[in-house]
Amino acid sequence: MLMAKDQHELMHCLEVLNMFDVGELIFISALERKETRGTHIRSDYPFANPVMDKLLIIKKVNDKPIIEWRDIDR
Repeated sequence: MLMAKDQHELMHCLEVLNMFDVGELIFISALERKETRGTHIRSDYPFANPVMDKLLIIKKVNDKPIIEWRDIDR
């Protein structure tokens, strides 16, 4: 439960809730990318997978994460 005494504290509370949402999506996207690439290193997938050379789109719809892989336009 969060409580704000004024509008400034309310903004800080909303920023914290937003950071929780963004952090959750970052964790989900890290688990979805089953490879090691750049600074994203996974001991269970130690090599880069050229098939996964795509863009990972993740968004929250109705409090559920939606994951989508798209080809990169080059």
